[in-house]
Amino acid sequence: MSDQKTIYLLAVGDVCVNREDPDSMFNHVVPTIKSADIAFCQLETNYTEKGSPLPQARVPGRAHPRNAPAIKNAGFNVVSFASNHALDCGAEAS
Repeated sequence: MSDQKTIYLLAVGDVCVNREDPDSMFNHVVPTIKSADIAFCQLETNYTEKGSPLPQARVPGRAHPRNAPAIKNAGFNVVSFASNHALDCGAEAS
């Protein structure tokens, strides 16, 4: 007899919430995200007001910190930050 339990892992790629109503970003997928035992996403941008876009950052990524809670509210419980945009606005923004 086995006591194995199935674990539902949901993994998505780049997530960047940057809008007036941050929680609306995930309106259509919240039930799916929250149904997972583990919900993982890759954070694409810094949530900061610090720093300035560097000249080599062709499309600099940075969002206001008020957007960050939307990721947790959507049901994600594991977030990585290995983004090519990590230093778009300098070390002080990361």
